[in-house]
Amino acid sequence: MPLFKPTRPERRHLVLWGAGHAHVEVLRRLARCPDPALRVTLVAREPQSPSASMLTGLIRGDYGFDDAHIDLAPLAAAASARLIVVEASGLDLVNRALGFAGRPPLPFDLISINIGGTPETPDDAAIPAKPIGRLLARLAEIEPRLNPATRLAIVGAGPAGVELALALAHRLAGEVGIALIASEALPLPNAPPKARLLAREALVDAGVELHSQVRAGAFHDGRLALSDGSYLDAAAVLWATGIVASPALAASGLACDARGAIRVDRGLRSVTHPFVFAAGDCAAIDGVALPSAGVWSMRAGRVLARNLARAARAQDPVAWSPAKTVLVTLALGRGQAIAWRNGHTLPGTRPWRWKDTVDRRWVKRFRFDALPAARRGVPGIAPADARPDDATILASARVLLSRLPRPTGGAGVDVEGGVALPPPGYAVVQHIDQVASVIDDPYAHGQIAATQALSGLFLAGAHPWTASLLLTPGELGPAEIAAMLQGAQRILVAAGCAVTGVRLLAGTEAALGVALSGLVVPDSPVWSGAPRVGDILLLTKPLGGAILLRAAREGRAKGRWRQAALAGMVRGNAAAIPVLRAHGASAGADVMGAGLGATAEAMLHGSGLVAQFDPVTLPLLSGVRDLLTGAFPAADILGAPEISGGILAAVPATLAISCREELRRAGYPAAIVGAVAAPGIVPMRPPAGGARPALPGQGGSGDFNYSRPAQEPELLAVP
Repeated sequence: MPLFKPTRPERRHLVLWGAGHAHVEVLRRLARCPDPALRVTLVAREPQSPSASMLTGLIRGDYGFDDAHIDLAPLAAAASARLIVVEASGLDLVNRALGFAGRPPLPFDLISINIGGTPETPDDAAIPAKPIGRLLARLAEIEPRLNPATRLAIVGAGPAGVELALALAHRLAGEVGIALIASEALPLPNAPPKARLLAREALVDAGVELHSQVRAGAFHDGRLALSDGSYLDAAAVLWATGIVASPALAASGLACDARGAIRVDRGLRSVTHPFVFAAGDCAAIDGVALPSAGVWSMRAGRVLARNLARAARAQDPVAWSPAKTVLVTLALGRGQAIAWRNGHTLPGTRPWRWKDTVDRRWVKRFRFDALPAARRGVPGIAPADARPDDATILASARVLLSRLPRPTGGAGVDVEGGVALPPPGYAVVQHIDQVASVIDDPYAHGQIAATQALSGLFLAGAHPWTASLLLTPGELGPAEIAAMLQGAQRILVAAGCAVTGVRLLAGTEAALGVALSGLVVPDSPVWSGAPRVGDILLLTKPLGGAILLRAAREGRAKGRWRQAALAGMVRGNAAAIPVLRAHGASAGADVMGAGLGATAEAMLHGSGLVAQFDPVTLPLLSGVRDLLTGAFPAADILGAPEISGGILAAVPATLAISCREELRRAGYPAAIVGAVAAPGIVPMRPPAGGARPALPGQGGSGDFNYSRPAQEPELLAVP
């Protein structure tokens, strides 16, 4: 039974599990024609969806990353859909909820599944060719370790295996050997004879070893067992054989076929659970045999979108009759391809030009500039009349709190009696903070609010002790309220904080505040003393998180930018304090709503000193520079607000470099951003008008961009 019950029926909540080709088409159609009967949540493993037919072109270098991927954040924004980037762990059909590891389940009325599948491998040592995102990550991991004495083996000589072997042979020419394992004499067992011969010639010309009429077995200690009793030495083995579905589907109780795919009717609806729909490799249409190919998933999207809308209105689905055959085009590289259909084969440049045009045109349909403008502030919410009453929220919140584990260590708290007495020798520090709705994932919102609030205690050298949650529900629905509370509770309990209650506040916009108390030993200052002229200003986190989240809500930020910003916001500041303290930091403050400039001004207030910044050296999250210089309104980064930002600290010049490096080893992308200057020296700020100083470009470490001055810290020090 759900924790919250709406007072009136709400719109049907549709969860799209997976961002396969069918689901991105569903979202595109919702962007063009919103459905008032549905509120939609997309759950995706990654912030972008790869085009399967462009994978090998991406490996060869024909396409860049963005050319071959659909960015889900702008697409979801245009479709007024909530986007949650996390891997789901299972399906609860009884309670109609999608489960996750480490976060609360997501309830639904309808669910559509388009999560693809993966080749069945004999052991964990093999690398499946799907999911594509994981394949690309594994290839990036093993490529630096390859050398001419090693070999990459690809198992499976269907279209996917042949294309992959040719693409890798092109990419790694002369650097590593490529071997293709085929169970038959020629590759492409289901293709016309001419296409099979042409593919074999292309493999030979590319220098690919073809091991025919053998099957691959286990791969251990760099040796791949073959069915003829021999072994093949290989640095890695890529598996491109038949696709099987996730075991979680059959385990949920759905009727599945022999390979674990959900059995659906011609309306793409489960034959056993009418509120479940499926398409792509994870679905099997009863009475219809379709080979594994992305084109059917693309075409299924049109039918799926229509039938999901009909299901929301309790109408029967319309039947789909997919074509029995499709044109298959296999890229050979160097502008060549083979196309075949109904026994006819066409090789050469013309099939490649056709394939390249169709692939690029398909991905372009989902670009931001091809979609309607985002229509919403916070997507996927329930109508206001579906929000539970205050008494129900409070009662259900108490149930949530009762399920939490007690923090280990520290002083106990008498929650029921409302009494919290500090242990002898400790003083109590109090801090309160609030974060308005900044992200369409309420669980992440709760995590961010708790992380930001805790930062105030850490700066005071206090150990978190008790917390009360201050909830403004706004128009959030029951599931969203529960997720927000649990996101905050997870962060607070992990910090050793006892959550003592929830208080409701009035307001039209959803927000979560945290009232904290912490324990501190009196007369044990965190900072070494007053800031001095020449102290170096260090920043532990890059800037621009609020800019990115605002852009994401408007559909202007890439999904990977959004995810990097969220990851930084839930990264707490606790571990940075001991490092700064050990390096003699004289002052510190967390960069939050007021922005970097105001934070520095407040930190130095009363000292008679000023902060000197060089905008060129300010560390920015990936994508911020694009937003500041592109379509997003220009903003002074020193005055831009921050959400759950890093710590700005003044450190002695002689220790600044070592402090920065130790912070980086602790997981913070710290950077030197300026210096403490004497009065009369004008802070280095961007001009109010005219040309804007250059900001850091792409590059840097991980998801963060920062440039280093040629001389540190002398360039920033003030004489």
